Amino acid sequence: MELALGDDATRRVSLFLRQRVVDTLPLMMSTEQFIRAGYGDEETIAVGLGHHPEVISRVWDKLGEGLPDSACVLVSVTPALVDPGSARLAAFVSGTMYMVRVPESQWAAALDAGYRREFTGCWPSEEASPPDFGPEWFEGQFQPVEQSWVRAFIAPW
Repeated sequence: MELALGDDATRRVSLFLRQRVVDTLPLMMSTEQFIRAGYGDEETIAVGLGHHPEVISRVWDKLGEGLPDSACVLVSVTPALVDPGSARLAAFVSGTMYMVRVPESQWAAALDAGYRREFTGCWPSEEASPPDFGPEWFEGQFQPVEQSWVRAFIAPW
């Protein structure tokens, strides 16, 4: 599966994440591919990539609950949820926070509930110019409604 770079919301995020890693790393890979290629092990994924393990668990285990295993991938070695059918991004982790893609019909409700489109997962070197991922990306708040947003982009199998 190749990431759907024709999808603007996916492309914007992937370009940002790509700048954080060396170009020799695959744009997208499964955790098994990461381990087989010798980049690290499960512990590396859980604590060695700069992302909080509880946030990774939130995205992969809670938001990804009931989804095919192939939805849980690393995009530029960043834990993410990707639709195995369309290869569009639905959520990704950054440090101690995560972003979730919200269907357009839910944008007003998300804003009313206090969700923000602001990306606060910047590394210190990125804080001067935070990325603009587009209107569909909202900072996660560990709320149950987020699973329905993910399901709008990734159907359970």
